[in-house]
Parts: sequence; structure tokens; C-alpha cells
Amino acid sequence: MTGRDGFQRQAKGHVRERATVKLVVTHTDLRLYWPARIGALVRSVAPEGVSVHVLEVSGTGSPYAFAGPSLGGAMCPWEMLYPDTPMEAIDSREASVRLFKRLDELQPDVVLAGAIAYTSDAT
Repeated sequence: MTGRDGFQRQAKGHVRERATVKLVVTHTDLRLYWPARIGALVRSVAPEGVSVHVLEVSGTGSPYAFAGPSLGGAMCPWEMLYPDTPMEAIDSREASVRLFKRLDELQPDVVLAGAIAYTSDAT
């Protein structure tokens, strides 16, 4: 059925057998306010057949270290590529290779990624 906005809608009570779109959210650090935002995204897109998977690069360090772990794994698959390594200690080339390898394995339809954060001494 088509809504007033012209987009296709599922009839109430209809359950899709599988997700039609795979969305991956990735960034260096997704702590503090990010789990709540990603949770809202998951709740918003799941009825439309979109599955969300999170790839977080680092599990420690960063300005959000005081916030503890991301705790986002209950809402969707949530992986940390380097769970015990501060972002500052991760070689950028190595992180890039690992991230792209994992994205190749997941084969997402859409990737949401934040801007690259440069160290304070970058010129």
C-alpha cells in the first residue's frame, strides 16, 4: 500500500521475512550519546526492513573515556575492531585495512560514517 507521501508501506501486522537493506554505522568512538541515537535509528528503520550493524573502531581512550563502554550491543550487532586499544595507539593504516576488510565481509548497502578525526598536531 502507498502512503500519502508516495512511499510504499507494509500493511499493519505484516512481518517481513528478512531485511531488505543492510546499513552499517561506523566511527572511531560511538560512546556517550551515540548508543541512544543509534537505538532510535534502529527502532525507526527496522519496520521498513532495514538492519543496522555498528562497527566501532576503538573501545577505550578518546575524550569520551569517562563514559565507559558503548553498551550498544543489545539493540543491534555492535562490534569493536580494537576493543582494548585506545584510538591514539592504533595505526591509521592498520585500522583502515581492518575496517574495509570487515565492511567487505558485511557487504552493506549503506555506510554511515563520521568525519575523520585528526590528531591535534595534524597540519
